[in-house]
Amino acid sequence: IINDPSNRELAHWSDDGTMIRIPESATFAKNVLPRYFKHNNWQSFVRQLN
Repeated sequence: IINDPSNRELAHWSDDGTMIRIPESATFAKNVLPRYFKHNNWQSFVRQLN
């Protein structure tokens, strides 16, 4: 997800490279999650990260 240039505005590394930034979670969930997961649920995505 992070390495895909088409997602650059929706998900990217912080300036210091220590965390992932997703500035618009609703837009990210709607447009990006369905391409990689069987859902577009932000909370499910966050749970999977943990």
